[in-house]
Amino acid sequence: RSMQRGGVGIRVIFAIATLVVIGAAIGFFLYDSQQQLKENHRKAGRISEYGLQTALEEVISHPSWRNGFEKEPYDDGWYSVSLRTQTRNDSIFLNIVSEGHIKNAADTRECLLALTVENGDSIWVQQSMH
Repeated sequence: RSMQRGGVGIRVIFAIATLVVIGAAIGFFLYDSQQQLKENHRKAGRISEYGLQTALEEVISHPSWRNGFEKEPYDDGWYSVSLRTQTRNDSIFLNIVSEGHIKNAADTRECLLALTVENGDSIWVQQSMH
């Protein structure tokens, strides 16, 4: 009987050690996945910023440009940009929205421009960016 009790104790210790190893592996996997998701979210933000900057350059070069971009590849991900013109209180605004995507993460940047006249020229002036 004492051998049976000793065998049960060893089995219990082995089972506990196995559960600890499995728990540690799951914890490491979850931590690694969380870190990768954070990094992908940061990259999606940078991709979105790049798309917004590209659109702003296009609007500055060609003030009537409204085509946007549809799924443009950049830095292992992609971005899309949409533009929408609005009129409020006799003022014209241009809202530019850029979405950056990479793997399972996405982020959005937005810029609002107002059309103003300076020295007889119409130019877009940034109102807000977030």
